[in-house]
Formats: sequence, C-alpha cells, structure tokens
Amino acid sequence: MLDAYTIIGFIGALVLMVGFLMNQIGRWQTTDFEYDFINFIGSALLSIYAWQIGSYPFLVLFVVWAIFSFKDIIGDGIHNVMAKKENKKELTEEKDVEKFEKELDKEHNDMQSEKEADENEE
Repeated sequence: MLDAYTIIGFIGALVLMVGFLMNQIGRWQTTDFEYDFINFIGSALLSIYAWQIGSYPFLVLFVVWAIFSFKDIIGDGIHNVMAKKENKKELTEEKDVEKFEKELDKEHNDMQSEKEADENEE
C-alpha cells in the first residue's frame, strides 16, 4: 500500500509533467504564470517527497526548482500588473482622445448650423 509521502511524490511528478506537456504542445509559454505556478507546486511536492525518503540530491534539485519557480511567479505577477496598468493608461488616453474628437466635431457642427441659420436669415 502507498503511504502519504509516496502519494505526494506521485502528485508532484504528475503536476510537473502537466506543466511540461502544456509547454511542449504550445499551450503555455515558459513566461506564463500558469507554467510557473504549476512548476512551483510540483517541485514543492517533490521536495517534500525527496526530504521524506532522504534523497538529498533530489531535495536540492527540487528546492532550487521551487525557488526559481516562485521567483518567476512573483516576477511575472509584477510584470503582468505593470502591463495591465499600462494598457489601462493607453485605453484611458484613447478614450480621452475620442472624447475630445467628439466634442470638437460637435462644436464644428454647432458652428456650421449657426452659419447656415445666419445665411437663411439673410
């Protein structure tokens, strides 16, 4: 019968394989948050397993893997937040330009209407 740590090891390996396969079939890029997150979870689980069975070379491997995956989660998260802010700023600027153009068109139409009204009065 499988003990809890062996099940954790299997789940960790399965999670890492899912990330690997999603990257290989082109669904996730190595810079995607999902890819980094699943690598972190899988490597953390395998770190627990390696520690429990006393496999210190694999423990070092998976701890380093987890650290770098976590760093990428934080880095990509900050990058994505900044990108969203930039997109929001650009959208706001575009809306401001559109609003200005509409007001300018309205003023132009009002002036044109006044000019036509003046010509009709003469």
